Amino acid sequence: MQIVNNLMNMGGEHSVEYFIKNKVEDMIERSEVEGKKRKQIENKVCDSCGDPNTTDGALYLSSITDFSAFPKYKGRGIQDSAPEIDNSGKSATLVLRFTDVDDEEFTAFEEQIVAAGFEKNGNDYIKTENNNMYTMAVSCANGKLRIFHKISSAK
Repeated sequence: MQIVNNLMNMGGEHSVEYFIKNKVEDMIERSEVEGKKRKQIENKVCDSCGDPNTTDGALYLSSITDFSAFPKYKGRGIQDSAPEIDNSGKSATLVLRFTDVDDEEFTAFEEQIVAAGFEKNGNDYIKTENNNMYTMAVSCANGKLRIFHKISSAK
């Protein structure tokens, strides 16, 4: 208790409140500096990956985790999980589920898949492009639509 009293009596610049205030301000300032550094790094990575002439850009743009080649169903849905890449790095899968889908919407979506260049093969739709095989499996029952996407790379 005596130590606390001594600190309190030493004057404003040496008080506990002064120490805490300075420490907090220092931590806030360092946090802002680190945040700016992090943003600069993010921008560099984004620029590098966005340029197809860089190694990172070529790898990113040819990544098998890019599911943009698949037709999109715009409905009431959720993504089950993040795209899952297998251990070899040569294939990736993604599952989407939708609710309140009627038969007309499902038929229109199947037509959209075929119009995007996919060929029906049993219950699947397959498209080969740029050494990648894109596979879609779609099913609809009781108003619930399930879309399975798979990208396989021949590289």
